[in-house]
Amino acid sequence: MFRNTFLETLLLADYQKGQATFRSDSLTTLAIVKEVVTKEATARKIQIQISVDPKEETVTALLQKIDPLLCYQLSLANKVKLLDTLKEVKMQEPDVAFLAPEYVEILENEEKIKRELKEQPGRLQFLHGIIVDLFVDNAKFKGQNVTAQVPQLQRVLHDYSLEALLRFF
Repeated sequence: MFRNTFLETLLLADYQKGQATFRSDSLTTLAIVKEVVTKEATARKIQIQISVDPKEETVTALLQKIDPLLCYQLSLANKVKLLDTLKEVKMQEPDVAFLAPEYVEILENEEKIKRELKEQPGRLQFLHGIIVDLFVDNAKFKGQNVTAQVPQLQRVLHDYSLEALLRFF
């Protein structure tokens, strides 16, 4: 059993002479295992049979698992975008009580927000990459090539909502 430390997904491997079964709650993990096993078998000139039985609910469950991480990173990025504007307002109006509470909170937590973003550079792009890989791998298991749809997926991710993402998949 192997656990992905970032997403907490699992890979279960059950093997015996002449047979191996891999199960995971991530289709991308299974795609990687399939690729590595095929590559090693080819390099050793061993003939193998691979069958894959992907479950559609696996994709939904993984996207739901990624959702809070993605929402947090999007929120953090949006707060950073607002900081300069809010700081300018604060310079012109020392009393910012008229601002919405969430804007006041952003101003009060400026250093923390900047520090978190600095500690996690590229995290949003990393999460987007995981989702794009999942989309491509899911299609590969179905025998489809969806490379041309990746830009459309990236637009869905840019204007993110879990519901829209699930519909896209």
